[in-house]
Amino acid sequence: LGASSITGTLAVGDGGTGITTVATSNILTGNGSSALTAESQLTFDGDVLAITGTGTAKGNKDILTITNDVNAADMDGTETSILFNQWYYDGSSPAVADAGRISIGTEQDWTSTASTQDSYMAFETAINGTVTEMARITSAGNLSLNIDSAVFGMGDGGDFTITHDGTTGATLGGNPITITSGGAATWSTSAGALTVDSAASTLTLDGHTGVTVQSSNSGDILLDSAADVVL
Repeated sequence: LGASSITGTLAVGDGGTGITTVATSNILTGNGSSALTAESQLTFDGDVLAITGTGTAKGNKDILTITNDVNAADMDGTETSILFNQWYYDGSSPAVADAGRISIGTEQDWTSTASTQDSYMAFETAINGTVTEMARITSAGNLSLNIDSAVFGMGDGGDFTITHDGTTGATLGGNPITITSGGAATWSTSAGALTVDSAASTLTLDGHTGVTVQSSNSGDILLDSAADVVL
């Protein structure tokens, strides 16, 4: 049919949209044989895809759902990711390179049993042109930095506080562990004893201008060793 022979609105069943106008940048979505819907909260202007959702105060609103529909008997380490790319500059032939990735992965083989459905979140950045995992948060809430020389810095100017409210204690584990302060450093406990224990080697307190051990209360200072104590 020629354009001049079509009048009115062409129905979906006849290959049309079922609507007469579409607002600028609105994306059309289908609804069976009914007229398409011009989504005012789902837009694309040729450069930016915008999704708007209306949630509730103090509640969560899932704006975007990404699903990996693969499944198998052996599926630990199955990941679903968002890959970020970046154009690089080249005087004659600029092109795209991978810049980073956020991945969600299965920690074990997922089944219909809820106790098997544990996941991790991995963060990858580009290093020398290769996207590499740099950090991971496990289902147990553990955060691991995957580079031996990684520096963990928090707070404006490097100031930060680590607070542990658990009942089983907080542990720093490593071989070796180095704690460095550019100014004064204080180890203190508000309740119970503060213990520094070197179980398998020598405990050394080294002060370039001296070491002070003092008690601000009336209690004694006790140095207890199975061998000699050398000051």
